[in-house]
Amino acid sequence: MLQEKGANPVVSEMLAGLMASSPDATVRLRALWALHAMGAANAETIKAGLASEDPYLRAWSIQSFSHCAMSRRCSGKDFRKTR
Repeated sequence: MLQEKGANPVVSEMLAGLMASSPDATVRLRALWALHAMGAANAETIKAGLASEDPYLRAWSIQSFSHCAMSRRCSGKDFRKTR
């Protein structure tokens, strides 16, 4: 349903908050899936997933990055380390 309605800024912020702060990896993964389906996953969200200890969250973050990059919402520049 969220996918069909598209990215609502309020919902996207709420899901990004869950992604960043929930202690439950399943909740974080579901938040990432929802953001991904809505086309609202961005560099910050993906970076949070890549930093996770959960291997499934890291794997789905990579998948989300590929879709984000293909839609030109983010690029490799967003993920380069700065010194």
